[in-house]
Amino acid sequence: MARRKKDTETETEKNIVTSDKDLDKAFKVIDDMNEDATMLSETPLSDVNDWISTGCYALNAIISGNCYKGIPSGRVTGFYGLQACGKTLLLNTIVANAQKKGYSRTVYFDSETALDKMCAERLGCDITQIKHAPVELIEDCRNQVIALLTKLIEMGAKRKVVIVIDSLGNLSTRKELTDAQNNHDAADMGLRAKTLSSMMRLITYRAAKIEAPVLFSNHIYENPSALYPTLIKKQAGGLKPLFIASVLVQLSVSNNKAADDKNGEASRMSDKITGVNLTALTAKNRFVPPFISASDIELNFRTGLNKYSGLLDLAVKYDIIRQTGSVYQTDQGTSLGYGATFKNNPEFWENGVLEKLNKAIESDLTYSNSKYEELKKEIEATEELEKIATEEELEKLDK
Repeated sequence: MARRKKDTETETEKNIVTSDKDLDKAFKVIDDMNEDATMLSETPLSDVNDWISTGCYALNAIISGNCYKGIPSGRVTGFYGLQACGKTLLLNTIVANAQKKGYSRTVYFDSETALDKMCAERLGCDITQIKHAPVELIEDCRNQVIALLTKLIEMGAKRKVVIVIDSLGNLSTRKELTDAQNNHDAADMGLRAKTLSSMMRLITYRAAKIEAPVLFSNHIYENPSALYPTLIKKQAGGLKPLFIASVLVQLSVSNNKAADDKNGEASRMSDKITGVNLTALTAKNRFVPPFISASDIELNFRTGLNKYSGLLDLAVKYDIIRQTGSVYQTDQGTSLGYGATFKNNPEFWENGVLEKLNKAIESDLTYSNSKYEELKKEIEATEELEKIATEEELEKLDK
């Protein structure tokens, strides 16, 4: 028998008048089962509340959209590239900068025995606050990291610890070790990638809860037989680092950096080679648009990254500095001469040029830009008008 029209209308009205209080009761089911569940406007897990400098303004800019920020706290950040591109030096520099901001302890999982105390001290690290944890197996690294993060969560120790894994590519599986000890030559069958995936998945959520930055380095490999080489290179250990990390930076060496006879940075045996020039490319980024590069970043083998290197290229892109042939001028037309005379000069950049460049980068790259602020103001104004209208209607009803 067909329903009466009146019954149908009554059911529809019931659906329409379902109140927010009723919905809150329904959502309480999730709250009872998940202590971290909140409205997005109130959740602490979705926001990055702190950033740690890489030691290079240009590198900070392509990662965070701000020359003064850097890598995000409470997220996973990876740096990968070929050998001798400064991955370990970069990790040490970030640790030193984190210590200056109050991240009092660092645990450094070292699968390559690459951490050198003299190098770390030279880059500004307090080595008495760095726990060096040599590690060979992915399973051991995973278990130790999870145990540490779980304990820190229980203690409520936020923004206190930095976790470094150097490197993912050199970690082995327990099966791989057992097979080698037993003279077995069994195929991997993707086990290493799966085990790495397990480790990275378990780390991500726990690190976010205590706002602990997690840094890793990794190797890349290229297929020399590939007809069309790709811009983004493949990492050791499969694709999971690409999926799980919030930021991935691909490093490549553009050329060796030669020193002048006067600066004394090069050893007598190194034929005046003091370091390398790097190009950094963001292969993944959840904070600003990816696939942004910074070039001519100078990495000195003794002193680390040059703070101001790479800025000239960005300043030209944003029309803060204009280039004509091999000479430069400001956007106001003042001649600057050759780039070598000012590109790494702190006085030049700190005299308002860096601030101007940073504003242009932040406006262009960050998602929370001026357009978002304008939209937010419009929404707030509309809500205020609706509130006034409701109050006027209530007054009429009272009368």
